[in-house]
Amino acid sequence: MDSHKLTHFDENGQAIMVDVSNKKATERMAVASGKIIVNKAVYEAVENGTVAKGDVLGVARIAGIMAAKRTDEMIPLCHSLPISSCRVDFRMLKRSWVKIKYACNILQKCYNDYTSKIKGEYMAEKGRGKKQSTKRRTRRLSRGMIFLIVIAVIIGIFVYIPFFTLREVKLIGAAYLTSNDIIKISNIYIGEPLFQLETDEVTKRLQQDLRIEDVRVKRELPFTLEVEIKERRPLATIVCDYGYLDLDRNGKVLDSYKTLKEMPIPMITGALAKDLYIGDDVDDKIVQKILFFLQQLSETSLNRLSEVAVIDADYIVAYTNTAQAVQIRIGKLERLEEKARLTEDFLQDLELNPHKVEYVDFNYTAPFIKLAQ
Repeated sequence: MDSHKLTHFDENGQAIMVDVSNKKATERMAVASGKIIVNKAVYEAVENGTVAKGDVLGVARIAGIMAAKRTDEMIPLCHSLPISSCRVDFRMLKRSWVKIKYACNILQKCYNDYTSKIKGEYMAEKGRGKKQSTKRRTRRLSRGMIFLIVIAVIIGIFVYIPFFTLREVKLIGAAYLTSNDIIKISNIYIGEPLFQLETDEVTKRLQQDLRIEDVRVKRELPFTLEVEIKERRPLATIVCDYGYLDLDRNGKVLDSYKTLKEMPIPMITGALAKDLYIGDDVDDKIVQKILFFLQQLSETSLNRLSEVAVIDADYIVAYTNTAQAVQIRIGKLERLEEKARLTEDFLQDLELNPHKVEYVDFNYTAPFIKLAQ
């Protein structure tokens, strides 16, 4: 056989798996070792067995054996390796090194017509060309296995080291939800091992909350969980028979609470929502028209309103949250797009107006402004 021929390619240069179906199975033993360098605190915690989460090396040993069993899944074109035994040992060295040594017995078919036995990095075999080829395969197998075992051990140590614990939830893109809301919704807790947090599961839980339209969750080492959300924002708050409800632009209940909380959105008063809970829709026609009016406003203008009062079905009044509240008399719930545009212009000009305004009335064709005495 040509020792320089690449056996994992066919005559057309396409990658293939070598056919060993006609070859005899041989027993091999592969031994490999490696070192992990950690800082002093981690080294002492592992050496003294004081890691709060449990036996680090015990977990790493199991992870290493599991990694060795999956070697053929990680190395392209590798045949399945029927491992008959696997052993992983650790030794604590100076200068914060942890040495790993592992050995595997493998019953495997070889595409060359000779048997082989591997010990460490040397394989005794007759024939110079065959010996070099066998050594090359041995090194590849050993490197692949040690790569997997080292990665598994590192993952095991990272998961169980108490340094990598959740200390902060970094919330991005939220105007109404808080970090405490995110912790409660996703059912996580401060102090939880960061690498044991399933980000996909946290994302799924957050997506089930009606207040969240879209979310992205990722870990940020060493102790932060970053949550970027797009809120389904509440447009107004309304009184209900057991407290208060937050409504979106379609009248869907996004949240409910017994004690009024400070929110940069107006309160709808004079209308009572009964027997409504999170996920329900408001079917009151007056409330629906008020919500339509409010959604025509920019977020800045919306946040300048503290209340929209329903005096009766034909008379609606909004109030600004400025130092001296100004009435915005909307009147009948008609020409709402026009009245919303006028309200937007009025709120923008209000900050620049040197005169104090008592109220503005949009119930007429031409707006009427009454200055304060």
